[in-house]
Amino acid sequence: YGASGLLRSVVVAADRRGTGLGRQIVTAAEDLARETGIVDLYLLTETAVDWFPRLGYEVVPRAEAAAAVGASVEFTTLCRDSGVPMRRRIASD
Repeated sequence: YGASGLLRSVVVAADRRGTGLGRQIVTAAEDLARETGIVDLYLLTETAVDWFPRLGYEVVPRAEAAAAVGASVEFTTLCRDSGVPMRRRIASD
């Protein structure tokens, strides 16, 4: 999606939550995105709206996210109406 990327499907087994594994997974994905020229990383979540802000993500208007990653299957089909869009600028981290 150009300078925007879509983070998707971050899952940690219940017995591993609270160990920092989720943070490690997201950090690795952000590093890869940064290396490939991504400036803004977006996601849609139904269950982790309270968790992602700890990592620097903020809720954004759906129209803003749609302009960036709106052609994704997540935006057009899977989480079309239910996912909360969030964004983190990763270029200057």
